[in-house]
Amino acid sequence: MISPLLVLAILGADFVQQEFDGVIPYEPAPYGTPEKGKGFRLGDFNGDGASDVITKDTLLFQIDGGFPRRGQRPLPNFGGRAAGDVWGLDLYFLLADRLEVVRWSNDTWQRVLSQEMVWPRAGLITQLSSSPEENSISFATFLFDLDGQGAPEIILPGEDGVHVYRRKGPFFEPAGTLLAAVPPLTLANADNVALWPKERRVLAPPTQTRTFSFTIQERQIRLAYASPAPGGMVQHRICQYPVLTGEAGFSLGQEPALDVTSKPVPPGVNAMFLNNDDAIDLCQTQVTSMLTSTVPVPVLNVSLSTDGGETFTSIRSVTLTTTPRFADMNGDGFLDFIGERTALFDGGLRETLLRAMSRRRLEHEVRVHLQSATKGFSNTPVFAHLFSVDLDKAPLHQSPLFMRYTRGSLLDTQGDFDANGFLDAAIQDRPDRISVYRGSQTGFDDAPYATITLPAIESFCVADLNADGRDDILADAPVPGAPDRPSRTSIYLMKGGAQ
Repeated sequence: MISPLLVLAILGADFVQQEFDGVIPYEPAPYGTPEKGKGFRLGDFNGDGASDVITKDTLLFQIDGGFPRRGQRPLPNFGGRAAGDVWGLDLYFLLADRLEVVRWSNDTWQRVLSQEMVWPRAGLITQLSSSPEENSISFATFLFDLDGQGAPEIILPGEDGVHVYRRKGPFFEPAGTLLAAVPPLTLANADNVALWPKERRVLAPPTQTRTFSFTIQERQIRLAYASPAPGGMVQHRICQYPVLTGEAGFSLGQEPALDVTSKPVPPGVNAMFLNNDDAIDLCQTQVTSMLTSTVPVPVLNVSLSTDGGETFTSIRSVTLTTTPRFADMNGDGFLDFIGERTALFDGGLRETLLRAMSRRRLEHEVRVHLQSATKGFSNTPVFAHLFSVDLDKAPLHQSPLFMRYTRGSLLDTQGDFDANGFLDAAIQDRPDRISVYRGSQTGFDDAPYATITLPAIESFCVADLNADGRDDILADAPVPGAPDRPSRTSIYLMKGGAQ
């Protein structure tokens, strides 16, 4: 049964609301990283060829292109804090002291494996151990096919390297520690310690630490880290090693297949993944004020490099948002920079104060700077689009909706709702409405392609939940008539619409 709260039909595009009473936690994907960043996972958990959704407490089976209530099942209770990942029909859950593997079969959860484990006490396992009595499920990426045999290995970072566990018979066992010598150890920042009074004085020897990130693909492990450079600078480095497989376990090749280093840069310059080449991509963000204005106007200065720091492109935006936004707007495999400009500070002091105290409508401009393989980012926007956002209260009141506007969470440019190969813009332009503007080679359409109306939307997320090539929307809002209940996630599946 389709919910009567379904709203919309524009140009043949429909969002169909699904019946769901729970909450699906989600967070935006970290820009410039390979992580998905979503608090749920997709997979075919009953082998019928359709994509299903698993949340922190519910498995939603896809039936006839949707997620009806009759296809929703609770997850098992593991009696502790768990992190989950998906491999085929199986769900793997790490707990602080054990591994649980379950599979849906014969209309119930079947335990495939329950094994006590000694994990490395770092990263994910430290988080799980911090509140072991808490019964909750989150999601992480720890399953990889490291040897190309079609079965997953469990890979977890530790203080002494990256630990690998592989299945031997019915159980998992340790199968090597990778990157045990790299990156080099560095002195950790000393915590503030009291020197006086004397009885409170504690002097501890300096500690050493090793901080890095890694990705795994096609039997290669790619390591990224920063190390100190002369003059208070840092150098970012990427090394890629082949992973060797033997009877004793996994090891690294002696020589890296890739070893690149950036130019020395200030500590505030961060390494990112903005394209698929071997050069190190860098991004620096600084928030300043426009000194020529009578009103302190916030300016976001973003400096971008796609050649390891040889050259930088600087882009300035008058915006309240402090986090840069990236998306592959034209489908060429390169992440483009999405600049944003608010009209809140247009004009002089009188106009700005009047707008902040009494106006609920804000003009918000999105400016797209494309990235090319040879020239990096364009200095000027290739195209721009002006949106109007109607707040619930004037900015001076700093309502939750306005604060979300300052964080940039009213706009999402990660979804392709009409499957035409170009990303669209989803924007919450009213307290109770999300509008979708279709994207193309030349920018966004002037009129919305589709809209959703839901009372008092608190947040939303874009994802292709049913794997039909069209992105869908998750939106959180209060439960009607139940102010004491927590908010509920509404699922809207995109159906129809011209491609």
